[in-house]
Amino acid sequence: MVVLRRRAAALLVVLAALSVAALAPPAADAQDGTGGDTSSSSSSSSTTTTTSTTTAPPPPSSTTSTTAGVGPTEAAGDDHPHEEVAPAELGITSPEVGPAEADEAASSVPFLGTHDVWCTQSNPSPGICGGHHGYPAIDIGMPVGTTVNASGPGVVQEARRSDSDARGLYVTVRHPDGIYSRYLHLSAVSVVVGQAVDRGTPLGRSGNTGSSTSPHLHYDEQRPLGTSKELGTMIGWVGTEQVRYPDAFGTTDWRRVPFGTDMRNDAFSSPVPPTPRQWGGPALATGDFDGDGHDDLAAGVPGKDSGRARDAGAVTVVYGGPEGITTDGSQQFVSGIGGVAGVAETGDLLGAALAAGDFDGDGYDDLAVGAPGEDVNGLVDAGAVVVLRGSASGLTATGSKQRWSGRGVPGRAGAGDQFGAALAAGDFDGDGRDDLAVGAPGDDTGAPDAGSVGVAVGTEAGLKGRRGLELVAGRAGMAGRAQTGDLFGAALATGDLDGHGHDDLAVGGPGEDVGRAANAGEVLVVGGSPTGLDRSFSRVVRAGARGVTGTSERDDILGAAVAIGDVNGDGTADLVVGVPGEDAGRVNDGALLVVPGAPDGLAPEGSRQRWSGSAGSAGTPARQDLLGTAVAVGDVDGDDVADILAGIPGLDVGADTDAGGVLVLDGAPAVLTSDSPDVAGSAEPEDRLGRSVATGDFDGDGRDDLVVAAPTETAAGAAATGALTVVPGSDAGLTGDGSVHLVRGRGGLVGTAKVDEHLGGLLPPFLF
Repeated sequence: MVVLRRRAAALLVVLAALSVAALAPPAADAQDGTGGDTSSSSSSSSTTTTTSTTTAPPPPSSTTSTTAGVGPTEAAGDDHPHEEVAPAELGITSPEVGPAEADEAASSVPFLGTHDVWCTQSNPSPGICGGHHGYPAIDIGMPVGTTVNASGPGVVQEARRSDSDARGLYVTVRHPDGIYSRYLHLSAVSVVVGQAVDRGTPLGRSGNTGSSTSPHLHYDEQRPLGTSKELGTMIGWVGTEQVRYPDAFGTTDWRRVPFGTDMRNDAFSSPVPPTPRQWGGPALATGDFDGDGHDDLAAGVPGKDSGRARDAGAVTVVYGGPEGITTDGSQQFVSGIGGVAGVAETGDLLGAALAAGDFDGDGYDDLAVGAPGEDVNGLVDAGAVVVLRGSASGLTATGSKQRWSGRGVPGRAGAGDQFGAALAAGDFDGDGRDDLAVGAPGDDTGAPDAGSVGVAVGTEAGLKGRRGLELVAGRAGMAGRAQTGDLFGAALATGDLDGHGHDDLAVGGPGEDVGRAANAGEVLVVGGSPTGLDRSFSRVVRAGARGVTGTSERDDILGAAVAIGDVNGDGTADLVVGVPGEDAGRVNDGALLVVPGAPDGLAPEGSRQRWSGSAGSAGTPARQDLLGTAVAVGDVDGDDVADILAGIPGLDVGADTDAGGVLVLDGAPAVLTSDSPDVAGSAEPEDRLGRSVATGDFDGDGRDDLVVAAPTETAAGAAATGALTVVPGSDAGLTGDGSVHLVRGRGGLVGTAKVDEHLGGLLPPFLF
């Protein structure tokens, strides 16, 4: 069962992917080091754990090299390049050392992934660490641009550059127990003085500033400020197991940890909760933007940097035609450029969620783009949505508008709402124009992070909020109850579940507690009507309740993904729900809940669970597959019955861990991976293929095609730049013949592949 980490205010921003290149760094913090940042920083959008293998270098010699990770960055002829750095050089006014304590606020490993311990204080090494610091500290080798995280809760005391000593760009955090943790030689800082941080909150990015001979993080602790102290225990997680360092190295003394020892951390010991930023989506949408009868594809690039704005985000669009998807005429939309509403700012995450619909009824689908990290009127991460209009020439930014809760969509903006984390378009009132539902899973209207959904109504002039409404569980006739951490609005889907001619809305609340089962999850379904969504026709869907099959269990996170389509062929759409935390056959192998539609909305007595290897399903359940992280429906074999396409981002393909795949149900049961016959691309570790899925008929042959995202795929030499695979439908189902592998900057696709752009979406917390 997936552990859903929530109930705290701090945001866990997605992390930079780690370089897979071998690092062979020299010692760090040398008093006579050249300093300065010798390589550009990478963007950050989502956590990916990629092991960086480091070999300890030979003892330093009188050599010169300027390439980080190749050899010492020392001046030729310097026989003692690694002299001890006096404490005063690093801002320590007293050499006095205080003791470590058993229970410290600053107790977590300050990074994610696997990196090497370099110098501590006279630790075993090739002779380069003896007396290196002169006080307790630890150097961690890591590429420039790697996200550095707070080791515990506290308040930022310092965030600045020091040109008078060895520190370079650095951050100091004051913790509640009086300890100060310090993070030196950074290339960028993402916090400000006075800002409250939690364990795991990103503080900035590692670098090579100050007196540093190679990119690394220097970490130390003081109490009081100016008095160094022993580091004590650092807590990390390897998989689901807690690890205590340096105990895990077979010692209780950091001085005994050999230079070059791997140190791994997959999560935080008292984890920062999953915020809406990590939920929602999908960052894929299909629709006919140019009205030529072929579906087109839009994909979010939420980790794209724009100028100095990190993770500002973008959207990439490619168009369909008689031969299917083509990169000819592909487009990129970025806030503030080419008429796109808004300004590109750090952490906006434009493109984290997308939805296509004809909001003005002109015959061309428009595109709604979520930017859940947008700051609104000083409200951090309140979130916003930008709408791009369709036309005969495709999507255009002309006349685009930025909307947020209270402006263009009913509701009231609040810090941390992350409005736009999930989107869905549907015609709720049956007037021929699509309406837009916007998830704000961090909204505190009913309770902290209880979540809400804002609905804007389609009109001849486009989306309007005046006839829209705000949906909050348990409010104004809505079913359910708003509780802390429900994350209502983290997933959305539309379709006509009762056959009355009006689309209904399904809303996922994966953090809902059911009895004592924390984070069991639920879905609320709200019925459409001639006047739009009707709160009085709402109902709760929970496993094991009111005829629904299954049992609500801790950390099932039912509702992490939802889709609607006629999967049983009776002419009425059905509800498909992702339950990635379900232990169907193995721990967290995941499952799907299928609830048939009916004249009164749903027929729970006909519900059933599906999982890898279940009756009529392909595949074999495996630990941490996380089936149901993403769900889509579409008729891929042309038999007029919708098929279910469910992401399995944790699927291991041979020896490639977390390569990912897609479970295809009903039409032609199969498990599709990048290694399936004729499928473009190849399975690689950490690709997480299946994080986002969507369907559309790109070639107009009457059969839907599949689009599947691998947002942490390394391509064109850029870690976690992400990639998309388009697999055509056929009479026999999906076929690798004619499939297309899309990478930004390759094969004519607009843009340039860069580190951590995450084409196709962010990672939810259970994929960290």
